[in-house]
Amino acid sequence: MKRNPFARVLLVLVAFISLSLLSTVICAQEYRMMWVSRFEWPNANATKGKNNIDNVMNTLAANNFNAVLFQVRGQCDVHYPSPYEPWSSNYNYTNPGWDPLQYALTAAHNKGLEFHAYINTHVISGSVLTRSTTPEHICNLHGPTAAGEDCWLIHDENGNPVYDSDEYLWISPGHPQASLWTRQQVMYLVKNYAVDGVHFDRIRCPSKTYSHDPVSVARFNGEGNPDGVSWGDFMRRQITDDLRRIYGQIAMVRPKCKVSAAPGGIILVDSTTQYQGTGNQAKWNWFQDGFRWLQEGVVDFMVPQIYWTVGSSHPYEKLLADWLSHSGGERFVVGGSTTNGGNRTVEQTLAEQQETRTQGAAGWCIFSYSSMGDYWNALRINRFASKASVPVMPWKATPTKGIITGYVTDADGNPLTDARIVLENDPLLNASGTAPYNHLTGADGFYAILNVPVSAAHKLTFSKNGKVSVTKTAVAVTAGKVTQVDCQFSSAVPDPDPATQIIVECRVASGELAGGYAETNSTAGYSFANTTAKSTAAGLVGTGGRYIGDYGVGASGSFTPNLTGDANYNVYLTLSNGTNNVSPGATWQILVDSVVKASGTIDLSYTNANIVNKWYKLTSIQLPKGRHTTLKVTNNNQSSAGTRGRFVMDSAKFEPDYPASVEYWEMF
Repeated sequence: MKRNPFARVLLVLVAFISLSLLSTVICAQEYRMMWVSRFEWPNANATKGKNNIDNVMNTLAANNFNAVLFQVRGQCDVHYPSPYEPWSSNYNYTNPGWDPLQYALTAAHNKGLEFHAYINTHVISGSVLTRSTTPEHICNLHGPTAAGEDCWLIHDENGNPVYDSDEYLWISPGHPQASLWTRQQVMYLVKNYAVDGVHFDRIRCPSKTYSHDPVSVARFNGEGNPDGVSWGDFMRRQITDDLRRIYGQIAMVRPKCKVSAAPGGIILVDSTTQYQGTGNQAKWNWFQDGFRWLQEGVVDFMVPQIYWTVGSSHPYEKLLADWLSHSGGERFVVGGSTTNGGNRTVEQTLAEQQETRTQGAAGWCIFSYSSMGDYWNALRINRFASKASVPVMPWKATPTKGIITGYVTDADGNPLTDARIVLENDPLLNASGTAPYNHLTGADGFYAILNVPVSAAHKLTFSKNGKVSVTKTAVAVTAGKVTQVDCQFSSAVPDPDPATQIIVECRVASGELAGGYAETNSTAGYSFANTTAKSTAAGLVGTGGRYIGDYGVGASGSFTPNLTGDANYNVYLTLSNGTNNVSPGATWQILVDSVVKASGTIDLSYTNANIVNKWYKLTSIQLPKGRHTTLKVTNNNQSSAGTRGRFVMDSAKFEPDYPASVEYWEMF
């Protein structure tokens, strides 16, 4: 049979038209969002500022976008009248005579756009310090000129404040007063403006080496670390718990307000992720536990900054797939893209947007407004030909769970920080996955427990060191509602707790330092590394240790247990076997609240049969309950080397030394 050439042309044409229609398919519901930063719209002149806002909202609506992430807080200065923080430097820190936030909110709603207030959370100033303002800028109150607990800045591993990192001054996520300040600013905005959502950026530390400020370190070694987790896990928990409290408090006053964040595009690389390439892993380096934020419902949706193209060495499609597969199946993921300052091709941008549809994401967002250029037409013609409504969030529209919040105070009504609240049968588990999560209060005594099953018989237990525990029963939780349960401790003194054996190992299987263990570099600035060598002394469960070799003189390892009671303790140390383990003359100190209470020397060498794969007793000493005690071991080997000269840390044990029981006495 002879083929008709015209038929072939017709088939090709039909196929082309079908593909074109597929790319412009009308999505009934999807987020089409735009980041609009504080560098793109403000103007000190009210007429020009309003005109800029109108242009933003008109352009977004004309191109069938349906939501805007509009920045209104940058470096603890704002674009709305606030009794707490000064006006932005765009207005020379003075009142411009109008309310840009309210104007932008109204303009967005008039154009059918959802308005999400875009807020930087953890930066307080640029590298150039802020001048005096009214209200006084928080950088001038708790920045470089502040000392001790009044300084909220991140600190380096040596405990020094950091004045410039990634072009900003940053506040410590582990400082409860700093976290409370941020939450108070969010709540002021939510209470006074009918925003559709709040969106958080810069919600992180700029490096995994931070923040060893005195408050964070004390909390890590005390009640702020109830599960005794590693430093990294402790810092990640600070940001996650901040989000949890913000979400719970927003639900009390504006339950339909949506909470979102913009973490790094690569959270982690492990056996569960499609992406196996290089790049900054935000979970480890910035303390952004993004997958967990979705899984625990501390945000309603995430807009990860996946700032790479489809098919690149950091494939957009694989990174988006990782976010979707780790979302927990309920909360939304909106794929985040960038024009890269207008340097992306139109085809690359369209491919990223299409990927969000192909993979079933809740929508797409692009950075940023001022660099859109030719992308406007390409998107409107090829992707956003018709308008789409924003996706419905079932957990807000038809909720099946509730929230418990409250405030915890002492007998005089003063708020308590790091009071512990445990919900019996809480679906959220502690760090080891063996018991309900230990919820902690912020600096104002506030706590929040999210995604609580509906019941009229919940049980809450409140505890705090030095206080008699309080139990609340018959706590009723209704779907979509917030149940407030406050607790005030009495002035009664609890019975002393029994002391139990505590073992502190130096690292966990992932390679991170274990909770309760810390290190200092050698006097030459050299640091420790992991070793797979491990002591076989009784009671150990870890998979390796830590060592320093070349130029290791002056390096130290410190073990800080969370002792369960006041008692006399036998303190032990153990060492793994290995012919490279040679560190004679190491010194040890036992410090209580940084005061030396006992000291001595120990031969940490493989030839010392008393300590290799055994528990070697250093001393017996009276120690207090809690994280007040530290065993510090320091390398003094002048011949420290990578071979036959390693200083190795493994584990320490703190064993209560109770006197033998006496049934009767005989007098002679």
